[in-house]
Amino acid sequence: MNHLEFLKPNPVLAPFVEVIWYWETNATDSQPDRVLPHGAFELVISLSNPEHESLISGPQTRPMIVDPGSVSPIIGAHFRPGGVSALFRQDASAFRNIDVPLADVCRRRTQAIISGLSGRSGPQAYLTALEESLTRFALDAPAPHPAVSLAIQDFHREQPANRIQDLVLESGVSQRRFIELFTDRIGLTPKLYARIQRFQRTVHKAAGHGPVDWSALAFELGYSDQAHLIRDFREFSNLRPSEYTPRSSDQANHVPVS
Repeated sequence: MNHLEFLKPNPVLAPFVEVIWYWETNATDSQPDRVLPHGAFELVISLSNPEHESLISGPQTRPMIVDPGSVSPIIGAHFRPGGVSALFRQDASAFRNIDVPLADVCRRRTQAIISGLSGRSGPQAYLTALEESLTRFALDAPAPHPAVSLAIQDFHREQPANRIQDLVLESGVSQRRFIELFTDRIGLTPKLYARIQRFQRTVHKAAGHGPVDWSALAFELGYSDQAHLIRDFREFSNLRPSEYTPRSSDQANHVPVS
């Protein structure tokens, strides 16, 4: 049996963390998933061995095979764009396509998180403890750069309004500086991040809605044609669109591994 709980962070932490989560499953019920790239960072802590099985997963550009039952129970945080670079004072580009042990990111903050979890019992107590630790980090976190905020806001619209060149002009910084700022804080270049967000809109529209007209969807989402959508889909998922069968309509990024 699976058990999943969420905690929406308090207003101090909310600009950096979208949600804090707890997951527990019976290993015999566990099934590996192909987890699709979404461009975000994830904090993952094994509650059975937090000191040695805690990590930050950087933004991925390819799917990962994940078996959550192998380290259950786990707790973690799904970061907003720029959240890791702000809370842990790290260059986000160093995390691309890798998982980094939490102690290697910042040992002092790792110890603070583990200490906060010590002595707690039950999902809600663990969720609250992690929220408290991350909130302390947020109190002195630097504000996001306006150029990065401008780009993120546009890339997450249903219909992004600007080309990257337009965003550079609007930001008031040089193209080189714009790319540097964005990559350092988000972990991916603006162009790659924008492509992954369009891929995300694709899978969320396709998940759980019956037969998909891929040609119409390609037009709706701004691909040059259906072949363009298929190329991006295969690059980011290692699947053809016709092979995409998510675990459920609300788990668009999780495709069971058969």
